[in-house]
Amino acid sequence: MFHQTVALATASVAALMSGKTSPSASAQSVGTLAPRPGRDNLGLNEAFKAMPFGTASGAGWTRWTVQWFNMQRDPDEFNTFYFTDSKGENVLDAQIKAGMKVAAMVLGTPEWAAQTPGLKAGTSVPKGLYEPVFNGTVINPMNTWGAFMYRLAQEYAGRMDVFEIWNEVEIPATGSNAVYNTWAGSVDDYYQLLAVASEAAKAANPAARIVTSPYSYFKDKEAGGGESLPWFDAFAEVVKAKGAEAFDVVALNLYRNPHDLWDRYHGGVDIAAEPADRTGFRARLEAMGAGSKPIWLTEINAMPFDDQVPGWDAKGREDGFRITMAVTRYFSRHFRMIRIRYPMNSGDLSDLIRTCRTRMCHEVVPDTAPISWSANTLPARLGWNCMSASGPTQRSRRNTRPALSGRNIWPSFTMGTSVPR
Repeated sequence: MFHQTVALATASVAALMSGKTSPSASAQSVGTLAPRPGRDNLGLNEAFKAMPFGTASGAGWTRWTVQWFNMQRDPDEFNTFYFTDSKGENVLDAQIKAGMKVAAMVLGTPEWAAQTPGLKAGTSVPKGLYEPVFNGTVINPMNTWGAFMYRLAQEYAGRMDVFEIWNEVEIPATGSNAVYNTWAGSVDDYYQLLAVASEAAKAANPAARIVTSPYSYFKDKEAGGGESLPWFDAFAEVVKAKGAEAFDVVALNLYRNPHDLWDRYHGGVDIAAEPADRTGFRARLEAMGAGSKPIWLTEINAMPFDDQVPGWDAKGREDGFRITMAVTRYFSRHFRMIRIRYPMNSGDLSDLIRTCRTRMCHEVVPDTAPISWSANTLPARLGWNCMSASGPTQRSRRNTRPALSGRNIWPSFTMGTSVPR
């Protein structure tokens, strides 16, 4: 299955934050959360913002956004207090002490280092990107990006060894998603950004790993009219021509559609998928000469629209894709119940998806059925029923399809109560 660093809201967070609890009850609950050993295949983005939840979640990773333009505001500066909070405490060290590994998402060209000044802040190709990274054995300051990555990797070696290079660089500066645009360079420029980061960071810290810009997929698919992925296809051609040594991991950001966890990896079913969807990313990486690279999911989420946040326009955000906070509670609790009843390793999870996928999507909820977000038709519950019908022994057999069952074997619980640990 996926090699994952998954950015998720945990069941504990969703249950508490969306439940009908008083502020005093919430504060009391936070104080009783017990830290759990971190899993190496689960992460929480910016867990430092809610550390009691983060350490109780069982996540083994967290991710920081490292803004180059804030860490190095002029050529002679390097802000060694970037991870220091208002109390003077080093939050990075605190997270490591709590048992979490930290990955950095590095982005944002400072204006002084911009090859093209005056663009949207942080998006310019850095000056000197195609200059040599080293002059002999000495870092070359003319390659501004290489010099920064060398210093960053050197300064935090052993504490922060994983570096995602930019974010969703395929999103253009125009159109409905322009607010998320982070890169004004070409595909070739982005490959060079990776290559320079890899050479510089690994010279400073041999344990450093370079992760590609998390790829959001759907905007690129839209640009290709459903027939192709223009940005990714161009990137694949560059990798085939220049080599895959510039990166160690490929990152994806997948939102909203639970089918994507299967389809983006293995490819969609021909009869239902558009041409661009039919080839999974494992096959795409093989074709570009990067088949040995793991795939990480750096952001996944089903986003609610009815958050009770001041200034938030809940009605305006109801776009047919977002879900309600109540559904968020169902998902988080149901999934947690599945894991409690049927502890799984990655192989079991792969078998579960293989055996349950048809039943969950086409028999229990046929394509012609109206969409219903009741407790009885949530995918997580259908997964539970599928697993229970097949049983631990049967579901461990490859390609075994569970017997259909109309039994209601979902354990009952009240939404206002806490899920058993």
